[in-house]
Amino acid sequence: MKNIISLFAVFSLVACGQNSQDNAISEENAIYQKGIAEKVNLWVVTANGGLNCRTDANTSAPIVFESMKVGTYLHSQHTTKKDPQGKLWVKVVPQSNVEHTPCYVLAESNYIKPFVSATGGMNKIEGDLTCQLNVKFSSPKVYMETKKFKVYICDVAETFYYVAFDKSSGSSKPSLVLNSPKHIAIAGDGIEFTNGSFSYMVFLPSSPSYPVGTLEVLKNDAEFQRILWEPADKVYAAMPL
Repeated sequence: MKNIISLFAVFSLVACGQNSQDNAISEENAIYQKGIAEKVNLWVVTANGGLNCRTDANTSAPIVFESMKVGTYLHSQHTTKKDPQGKLWVKVVPQSNVEHTPCYVLAESNYIKPFVSATGGMNKIEGDLTCQLNVKFSSPKVYMETKKFKVYICDVAETFYYVAFDKSSGSSKPSLVLNSPKHIAIAGDGIEFTNGSFSYMVFLPSSPSYPVGTLEVLKNDAEFQRILWEPADKVYAAMPL
């Protein structure tokens, strides 16, 4: 993993990514096709009774993570595999797994579904003066909103500033303002910022089919301990998505 820290939701299941009647699938259940499943960047658990994640694409394979709750985020490994019955499973890493151990879940809507961000251009927040009020002479380049944070990327002469608001505080003052350590600091699809031993990065959506922007905050050390990770419900950007 690169040295970064980034900015950026269901059927009763009891075991192994399968419902209590092993071969029964609800008429409302959607089965994702291989070509679609491998393009999704982020999944969320939809199984009301909890979902198990297994070492292999098989209901008899050992359980790695048991009874994952509805709304648990699963980072896609963009890999699928069919079980002996021909059902498609997708390889994922649960958000809470700091060891990044991959496992398999069934690629069906009774168990998981893609997370999709609302995306658009900066005209979506036209008239928002947050950047100008907090960073002199700046203009907004990216606005991203998660459950906990509102994040602005402001630009002054091609130098980016990270302006974050904690939604729970209700304060009109930002909880954190940082400038990028480099001139237009871009790493992959993300914009990087640093704050002491921590790094912050706004990741913009990378999939046109299932666009997901993310905010992550990782400690800048050898183990890259995960401190915070959130998907963005909204991503508006002046730069291409």
